[in-house]
Amino acid sequence: MAITSAFKYTNTTAATTKHVSLYDMDETSNYALVEDEPTRVELNNTTTPIDAGEILSYRCKKVPVVRTNLDMPKNTTLVNKGVQYAVQLEADLVTSDSADASFRQDDPVVMYLTITHPLSGYITDALLGQHLARLISACQKEDGTWRFSELMRSALKPTED
Repeated sequence: MAITSAFKYTNTTAATTKHVSLYDMDETSNYALVEDEPTRVELNNTTTPIDAGEILSYRCKKVPVVRTNLDMPKNTTLVNKGVQYAVQLEADLVTSDSADASFRQDDPVVMYLTITHPLSGYITDALLGQHLARLISACQKEDGTWRFSELMRSALKPTED
């Protein structure tokens, strides 16, 4: 018998318009360690100006129960012990005017990615990466443009491009 783990969705067509370029942030060289605790690490980006910073943090904790809105099959062995970890990125979005040197608008932007799952050997890096790619894809329209303009206006329902 061979055991395999897979998500069971069938809408798996690779998108030709949805592409996200990833950044080589080089966390070990470009960030200064600010906090180092067993459940939290905070890093300060040393490549940003002191008045327009970026903070990257990682957190983790054990959870007694993995909560879900899914209607799980009756034969599911419920695993009550799980793990939750999060990556948070905070940055100062600086807007300036080349015609007016005195104009500056600073807007903080904070994003979290939180992952919660049972402590199961069936959950792998590859499967979580696949699930993350689907989550990021849900933030984009079919033409590859982002949905944030709609989401920031509480227009949650996806629409045609």
